[in-house]
Amino acid sequence: MLKIAQLVRIKLSDDEIKHYSKELTMLDWIHDTLLQVNTKGVSPMRYGSIDKDIHVRDDVINSQNIKEEILSNTKPEHGYFVVPKVIND
Repeated sequence: MLKIAQLVRIKLSDDEIKHYSKELTMLDWIHDTLLQVNTKGVSPMRYGSIDKDIHVRDDVINSQNIKEEILSNTKPEHGYFVVPKVIND
């Protein structure tokens, strides 16, 4: 846990190191347990359902230039979207 803390550049107290070490040990145990599950012959689930076919929309390329239509609902500054500054100097 201390090595991970050093890699991500955070300081942890001794209590935090003990706590997160136990959490990581539990995750490792869960991972090992899941690897032992026999999934042969089990079809993968998609979107929470195995019975239904999911209709997936085809990607259609629309090569029309609709820049003016898109920008018609914005302030006409600079010919592109202008957003408020969110990062301080």
